[in-house]
Amino acid sequence: MQRWADADAGEATTDPTALCIPPGFPRFLTMVLPGEILQAEHQLNWYAEFAEATVRVYLDGRDVPADLVPSFNGFSTGSWDGNSLVVKTVGLREDTLVDTTGVPHSDQLTVNWRMTKVTPDFFEIEVELVDPVVFSEPWTTTKYYSRLPAGEFVQEYACQAGNRFEVNDSGEIEAIFE
Repeated sequence: MQRWADADAGEATTDPTALCIPPGFPRFLTMVLPGEILQAEHQLNWYAEFAEATVRVYLDGRDVPADLVPSFNGFSTGSWDGNSLVVKTVGLREDTLVDTTGVPHSDQLTVNWRMTKVTPDFFEIEVELVDPVVFSEPWTTTKYYSRLPAGEFVQEYACQAGNRFEVNDSGEIEAIFE
């Protein structure tokens, strides 16, 4: 994959989100625009304003489908452990990035995450990335989130409607001004 060759050469890789391509998971966890979390008995949906992406966490004990097709946000199953939601995400496309620095992953990436409500307005997620192709050992980090201020809400983000970026002949993304 070209992104891996670029990383090995110490070269920056263009960011696919500049072309309105979804960030994918686990990068979903690092996006800067707000999101909202809705839970039903059988499922939790985390909707992100950026790219209007949704991560669905199935809470009904289902197994990963045998014929699962890799997707941007993968397939997530979870269960509650006290005040924490423990989740495993698999089935991720390998053409997305782990984060904004351009760290790649393979299609064998498993993301184990533990979401804990710390206060009524604050929660944290402990994240473990396991990828036997890319990482020599699990990569862990913790992400922190706070409730939106009163009166603010998640809005529509129609990237395709205002996209003013193109890939030039050198393979770099550049802004187009008219």
